[in-house]
Amino acid sequence: MPKGKESVHYPTFDTIINLFSHYGLPTDIFTNDSLDMYQVVAQGTELINQLLPHILSKPHIELVNAVFEYLTEEDNPQKSDIIFVFGSQNSRRAPKAAELFKQGLAKKVMVSGASPHYVEEYHTSEAEIYKNQLIEDGVPSENIIVEPHAITMIDNVRRSLNLLDELNQKYASIILVNSNYSQRRGWAMFKKHTPDSIEFYRVNIVDEKFGKEMWYKKEDTLRIVLNEFIKLRGSVVYNTA
Repeated sequence: MPKGKESVHYPTFDTIINLFSHYGLPTDIFTNDSLDMYQVVAQGTELINQLLPHILSKPHIELVNAVFEYLTEEDNPQKSDIIFVFGSQNSRRAPKAAELFKQGLAKKVMVSGASPHYVEEYHTSEAEIYKNQLIEDGVPSENIIVEPHAITMIDNVRRSLNLLDELNQKYASIILVNSNYSQRRGWAMFKKHTPDSIEFYRVNIVDEKFGKEMWYKKEDTLRIVLNEFIKLRGSVVYNTA
C-alpha cells in the first residue's frame, strides 16, 4: 500500500444510505466504524433480506438508479499500459479485453484468477482459461501476463501488482475490465493500492439481466447488486479499498 493511503478509503455510501432510509431501514452499518467484518456481513445480509421485498413490490426508480449508476460508472478508455481482466466465470471479459487490445489501447493484457473454489470439477485457473480465449481472439501469447492464484478480488489486485513488480513491468495507466456491478469495488481496491498518479479507465461487461432496466426486477440479481455495497463496506472495514 502506498505511503499515506493507510487511512484513505475510496467507496462512498450515500446512494445506498438514501435507499435504505427511504424504506425505513437502519443505515449505521455504513457509518459505524466499530463494526468488524463479520458484523458487517451478518447485518448486511439481514438488511438486504428486509429490503428486497420493498424494492420488488414498489421500487423507487430514482434511488434504485442512483445505486446502480454509482456501482457501474465507467470511462471512455484511453491508450494505456495494461488491460487488466478480473477473473470470473463470465465468458465475455476476455473477448472484450481482446477487442480493446486489437484497437491498440494497450500492448499487454493481464488476466488474474485461480480455479473457482465453488466449482469442484474446474482444474484450470480462470486466468489460463482467459489466456486461451485471448489467444483464440488474436492476442499473441507474449502479450499476455497470467496471474493464476488469486481467489478473491483483493487477491486479484494485490497478487497482480506484486507480479508486475517482479516482472519489472512499468505502468502509468490501466484499463479495468470487469462486470458492471462489481466495477466500483475493483476500481476502489486498485486506487487504494497504487499511487495517485496511476490512471484507471473502467470498461464494463454487461449481461442483459444486470442491465439498468432489469437488475432490480428479479430477486437473484437484486441481491447480487445490493450485496456489492456490503462487500464495499467490508473492504473499508478490512482496509482494502
